[in-house]
Amino acid sequence: MGASLFGVDMKGADLTNAILFQNTFKITVDDATIRQGLTGTVFGPITAFEGGLSRELAAAELEAWVAERGGQVHVIPPSSMPN
Repeated sequence: MGASLFGVDMKGADLTNAILFQNTFKITVDDATIRQGLTGTVFGPITAFEGGLSRELAAAELEAWVAERGGQVHVIPPSSMPN
């Protein structure tokens, strides 16, 4: 909780039932990253690799990406980031 992860490769990571609380994520994920039960609040963006392409996910798009696999996170706007 409250961790800052910058430049961390989480492709294929199992985030099942992980609880986030104001975590700062600038991570890399992919379709194999398990997000079932992932909940909480996060600052983004993240980079997602899907089908050989990468894209940056933030805000509602990041929330939807997590929800596609059974998680529920709220992305906190960048203007709310702690100093």
